[in-house]
Parts: sequence; structure tokens; C-alpha cells
Amino acid sequence: MSSLDSQVLSRKERLAQLRNLKRKREEERQEDAGSTRNRLQEEEQPGEVQDRPTSLEDSEDARYDEQVIARFILPRRNYDPDTQAPRQGYFEPPTASNVPTVEEEAARIERATAVEAEELQEEQGIEDEADLESSELQPRPVNWDLKRQLTDKLEILQRQTDVALNRIVRERLNGLMGTNALPAGVDLNKAMEETEKYSI
Repeated sequence: MSSLDSQVLSRKERLAQLRNLKRKREEERQEDAGSTRNRLQEEEQPGEVQDRPTSLEDSEDARYDEQVIARFILPRRNYDPDTQAPRQGYFEPPTASNVPTVEEEAARIERATAVEAEELQEEQGIEDEADLESSELQPRPVNWDLKRQLTDKLEILQRQTDVALNRIVRERLNGLMGTNALPAGVDLNKAMEETEKYSI
């Protein structure tokens, strides 16, 4: 038997043990719930008149017993035995803690921004937003953000282009100097100055 087969068998055995444990727990839970219901039914015989709690302590004890039984019978995550209904939302309001909520932070930022805008308007002498002319509020071109992102890349490419042009000019000049056959009217000094323009 290979190691994989032995691992598969051991995993199956562990899963079977877990299933058995889970089933036993469920059976015990159901038995406990059934015994609690039977005990409650035996206490409440239909022919007998039940004694009402006379004191406040007795009524609180009875209410506590009912809550414990309700929690024991219905152990659900989304069920609230106090209200006997599904749980809605949080256990406590988000404002109970001292940590500000997102809405409170947004309102605070909005107020601070409004105050800053008013101060800026006072400094610039703008009395109202309606006083701004439409010519001052020019819309940006559609591709302004693309151009902004490409400028850095284009600068790098421009440098590389300049270096390549410089190399080509030098190669041509070296080729011409090697043959000593400069074309008529070409000044070697001007050619060298041109190459220096394209150097980095």
C-alpha cells in the first residue's frame, strides 16, 4: 500500500469518528430537550391550577427559567430568545462605543471642507459660487489624465531617442572619417557640434 492510500484511509477513519461524535452530540441534545419538555408538561397538569408567583423574586425566577429553557431548546445564531424573533442587526448600537462611525467621520469631514471653502471664498473675494463665470470653469479634455500619465514615460523615451540619434550620427561620422571621403560642403566641426547637441 502506498503512502497516499494510507493517508486516504486514515482521513476516512478520522471523518467517520467525527461524524459519530457529531451524531452522539445531536442525540444527547435532543434527549435533553425532550426531557426538559416532558418535565415542563408534567409540572403543568391540565386539571391542576398552577400557583402564581406571589412575590417579585418568584416571578423573576420563573422568567429566568423560561429564558433558560428557550435558549436551551432553540440554540440558533440568528434567533433571539428574549424577543422570540430573528435577530435584526447588531447586539448594541454602533454609537455605544467611543469610536466614531463612518457616517460621523463623513459628516465631520464635510463640515470641515465647507468651513475651508468659505474661508477660501472670503480670501479670494468671491461672494457666491454663482459669481464665478463659466469661462473660468473650463472642462478638462477627455484624455488629460492619460497625457499626464504618459509624460514620464515619454521623457524616458525621448532620452533614449536622443541617445540613439547621437550614436547614429557618430557612426556615420566615424565611417566618413575612416574613408577620408567627406561630402563636399560638410564641415567636420559643425558635425561634431551637432553630435554634442544630442549627447546626454
